[in-house]
Amino acid sequence: MALDPKWLHAQFNLGFKVVVHYLKKLWPWSPRYGLVRFQENYVVDALPPASPSFRADLAAQPGRCTGCGACDDVCPILAGETDVDDGDFMGPRAFVLAGARAAPHLDDQAETLAIMTGPVCHGCRKCDEVCPEVIPITTLAYALNRQRAEVHAARAGKVPILPADVGPGGRLVPKELR
Repeated sequence: MALDPKWLHAQFNLGFKVVVHYLKKLWPWSPRYGLVRFQENYVVDALPPASPSFRADLAAQPGRCTGCGACDDVCPILAGETDVDDGDFMGPRAFVLAGARAAPHLDDQAETLAIMTGPVCHGCRKCDEVCPEVIPITTLAYALNRQRAEVHAARAGKVPILPADVGPGGRLVPKELR
């Protein structure tokens, strides 16, 4: 049985491409993309990078929300004690549940996040105190609002946006140096 020259050429070509592919990855002068490439591809689609501190401290918190509504019950804005010009405020529970999604639709919660992180809320933290799951709602509001700002900046063409604990080159910055 004779070897088919086309088959032999295809096998040699495939083997050559595999070797070259891995040599390029190991080559010290090959370009590295990392966070900048991620932002160009995903942040514009409302998927901002999550810093290691966000993943460790806050990322899993919204998923623990049971939707009991205790935070809405004590919210002075929803109770009418604090005057809000915008009638679109949905309460703290709404953005916590929105943050529990794999790709949170933060633009849908823009008004609520603006009120929770602005001067209207005053940071009374009553919602944090009554949460049976001990979710840091106010801290989460600031983090999600920051992610929303990163998405808007990326859509405006302002990349890279480095998270607070990531320095130039994508390297982690120790907490004592921040």
